Amino acid sequence: MDDFYFPRKGTNLYAEFSLVSDLKPTSKISPVLLFKMHNVLPVSKSTSLLLDLYGRTLYNSDFPTTKMTLVGGEPYSQYFNYHLPFVGLSAVNITERFVYIGLIGLRAKITDSQYVSLLLNGLWQTNDMAVAKDMIFGTGIKYSMKTLFGPLDMTLGYSGSTEKPTFSANFGYWF
Repeated sequence: MDDFYFPRKGTNLYAEFSLVSDLKPTSKISPVLLFKMHNVLPVSKSTSLLLDLYGRTLYNSDFPTTKMTLVGGEPYSQYFNYHLPFVGLSAVNITERFVYIGLIGLRAKITDSQYVSLLLNGLWQTNDMAVAKDMIFGTGIKYSMKTLFGPLDMTLGYSGSTEKPTFSANFGYWF
């Protein structure tokens, strides 16, 4: 990507395969596949299309509860690699074994340092790949500003699976 916080173009891809156990003598080793992809496509000089994909697959049904996939919040509020962002949901929600999220957004550069993004994401989750579950959708509007001390981000989101809107804010660099 051409900029870490406000890229105009580029792709960032992360994939990880791991084996997890809860360290009990009777526990099984559980294989896990984690996938994160951020794409930014320039539409015009001041507008970019955001296309993100996230997924986590737990191949063992005896997976430890403490290592289940978490979804919600913004990318800067993710504390574990198995915590996936989702606009419109509160910061921490435990999901099923198979979780896949897609996000599409349109980000407009208002001034040299200010941006507004319209975001829409969907989540599909299930414990059994043969049985489809309902999708969860979320939407939001984000205001962002470049500052000397890092980005300022404020997001107002909503999902039909919650009873109230969500709000998140961040000031400063995040890694």
